[in-house]
Amino acid sequence: MSELNEDKLLSLAKSFRNAIDKADFSIEFVGDEGNNRMKSFPWGACGEATKLLGVYLTEKYHLESLFEVYAQIVEGKIWHGSHRWLEYNGIILDITPDQFGLVKDPVIVTSNSYFHSTFAKINCKTRYYYFLNDQPEWMIRIYQAIIKKL
Repeated sequence: MSELNEDKLLSLAKSFRNAIDKADFSIEFVGDEGNNRMKSFPWGACGEATKLLGVYLTEKYHLESLFEVYAQIVEGKIWHGSHRWLEYNGIILDITPDQFGLVKDPVIVTSNSYFHSTFAKINCKTRYYYFLNDQPEWMIRIYQAIIKKL
């Protein structure tokens, strides 16, 4: 098992986000479903991006204490949105916070984030291993498009 500090995680997360920004998500390369999921990235693609960052960190760095957070913003009975990110040893790894317009940085890696504290955590898996072969074909194609740009 590898241990990565916050600086190294930030560097890896920024590289992965940069690769997503440059990747070819055309129908020809990733298919209809992959294109549909990623065509408006980062908007609405936090689930896919989070899982694929998890795949990358699990397969390349053998991180064993990653977990995925699913959270929502609800005020009273009004739902304002949901979001997903990874956490590793108390460090938040978020490569899509800029989809909300409240955050300018496209990547947040920190142990303390006001933005993330505004969400109510709905589901957190305490240990979450990510493997590419556990993903549907369209996710595998998206991952391959990202890895080509890393």
